[in-house]
Amino acid sequence: MQRPTENRFFLLDGVPLKKSVVIHWNEHQVPFIEANTDADLAMALGLAHAHLRLGQMEMIRLLAQGRLAETVGPIGLDLDHLMRILDLGRAVPEILTSLPEETRDWLGPLSKGSTTISTTRQSCHTQLASGFECLRRAGKRPSIRSPSAPV
Repeated sequence: MQRPTENRFFLLDGVPLKKSVVIHWNEHQVPFIEANTDADLAMALGLAHAHLRLGQMEMIRLLAQGRLAETVGPIGLDLDHLMRILDLGRAVPEILTSLPEETRDWLGPLSKGSTTISTTRQSCHTQLASGFECLRRAGKRPSIRSPSAPV
């Protein structure tokens, strides 16, 4: 079944871009982004990525934090216990400091873009990726992301 392009369209009104950005989708629903600055490109990529994959991003965040059972119930408790023992977040500050400056500069707008799609009025959670539906039913809302979120 082919989805019409309109179902993947979202407005860039209110997004804090420095210059013009165009996001268009091909017949396979693959986004193509045209931007005049690297920061705007990163933000637009974050927008498109969250638009398509916000549910998956949230599930991975909950998994990494050992909080999956909040959404899936008792079946996630053993995995949450393991993930809390591993404490993956402990490594994030060191990973961030070891990244090249250009990469750290990219992560800020990238995470801001994914936060923007999950909090602005134009997405209204009605245009969010269908994968977010299970989280919505569990009473979850997209989280605010920091530059360390992609790490």
